Amino acid sequence: MSYTSSEVKQRWENKAYKKYLVRLREDTDAAIIDYIEQHKEQYGTTEIFRMALEMLMESGEFG
Repeated sequence: MSYTSSEVKQRWENKAYKKYLVRLREDTDAAIIDYIEQHKEQYGTTEIFRMALEMLMESGEFG
């Protein structure tokens, strides 16, 4: 069986990464959305969420 490079890459990504869907409300999460929009080009959304969650974990706020 022959696979294209995109199929190979997709299989690797499926093994290597865990994906999460984040839904933010335009009205109640406006400040968060604005922050992400202002910084996503510089850091990328994954890094923004990673840094925020690492800070939250270090604070011990949620366990």
